[in-house]
Amino acid sequence: MQTRVLGIGGLAFTLICVLGAAVYVPRIEDDLQARSEEALGAAGVPFQEVALSGRDATVTVLSTRDPSRAGPVVADVSGVRTASVDVVEPAWKEPPPAKRNPWVRTTVSADYAELVGLLPSEAAVEKVRAAVSQSLGGLVVREAVALAPADAPAPWLDAYIAALHVAGEGTTELSIELKGDRARLVGSVPDETTRDAVVAAVKGELRDVDLDAALIVRRPAATPEEEKP
Repeated sequence: MQTRVLGIGGLAFTLICVLGAAVYVPRIEDDLQARSEEALGAAGVPFQEVALSGRDATVTVLSTRDPSRAGPVVADVSGVRTASVDVVEPAWKEPPPAKRNPWVRTTVSADYAELVGLLPSEAAVEKVRAAVSQSLGGLVVREAVALAPADAPAPWLDAYIAALHVAGEGTTELSIELKGDRARLVGSVPDETTRDAVVAAVKGELRDVDLDAALIVRRPAATPEEEKP
């Protein structure tokens, strides 16, 4: 009888441990992922994604960017046991250098912003990354940016940054592409006031460029409290 009770007790203990691991391990991974991404953002290190398996981290970096700093930054995060770097090719195919048009797009989710595009230099990438983070309330910026060999006109970059500053946290997507003396502005903004402010900010910088603006107004869904009569 005593052996049977001990056996049942051991089984119950094992079950509790398994269930506890199922609940707490994902929480630990989420916490380490968030703190790793914050550390990369604070250090200005470009990355595309951070994935955790227990306390072992893998940082994904595009082959077009320098991957050497990502591993050491994440390895220094308290709680991370190991940090490896996975270098991947860009999802898009870059055209020949003579046909490259500089462009950049910011897409916003609940927890982070993704910065994608073709920019002229590391300094330009850092300038845009800082503007994205600042305009979106300090969100972590995941980056998938390639560097173009030819310089883009400074007003083009300044126009996008000016648009970010007035877009605010309600904007979920904003992109701009330059083609010769024409620029295309596309995005999703929360209201007409923001839309008009973004267009005005871009026009204020690109005075000699023909601007094609296609900004969609998508208002945030009402909360249960706001839906009450």
